[in-house]
Amino acid sequence: ADNFIAQTLYKKLGFQEIIEMKQDVFQTRIDGAAQTDRRVFLVKKL
Repeated sequence: ADNFIAQTLYKKLGFQEIIEMKQDVFQTRIDGAAQTDRRVFLVKKL
């Protein structure tokens, strides 16, 4: 699933993506399909 809406929300709240930190995670879904997801990391400076 696309998380564009969630990322947009957090960016509006002042979070920024850490460009050099991304992680691919391989997992089996509830329906049994194996899939790789890309995780992005956000940070907010206080």
